[in-house]
Amino acid sequence: MASVNLASSLNTTTNSTTVNFTFNTPVKLDQSNYLIWKSQVLASIRGNRLEKFIDESITPPPSHTSQRCGDDLGYVENPEFATWRAQDQILLDWLLLSMSEGIISLVFNLETSLESRLLNLRYLMNSTRNDDLKMTECFIKMKSIADNMAAAGSALSNDDLILHVLSGLGPDYNSVATYITGQV
Repeated sequence: MASVNLASSLNTTTNSTTVNFTFNTPVKLDQSNYLIWKSQVLASIRGNRLEKFIDESITPPPSHTSQRCGDDLGYVENPEFATWRAQDQILLDWLLLSMSEGIISLVFNLETSLESRLLNLRYLMNSTRNDDLKMTECFIKMKSIADNMAAAGSALSNDDLILHVLSGLGPDYNSVATYITGQV
């Protein structure tokens, strides 16, 4: 497996706050190395204390705040949001740089780091198979992924969850899958 060194250090100054990021990803994501890539990416994100950008339970600051000028109430851009957005975009850029061209062509329209988290959850949902899991374990894993997707604002319908579970069961369960999809 070829490795590409994407070591970089980013220093940004926003609103008189300097932010230092250091990323090192020797392996670019392709169709065959997701688990290795994921462990390196998460280590870099955690090492730079950037979990808030991919944690679906954390919301960004509001984009605008109210400001009174005499008797008038107006809205101005929130400086906290501007800082959050700048940091998020740096993280998103690094995530994109850590992917092969074939993968980038699938995700080029992402606008935030959280969207990359949702993409990761969708990938997990589509790639989970019954190969090494019992049917109940496979269902529990997929239900957990679906719950995380819902928490991030991208809920699957129950029918879609059932179809994902059935498609992950493998050929041994084709007759069961055919019967259940006929009922759905």
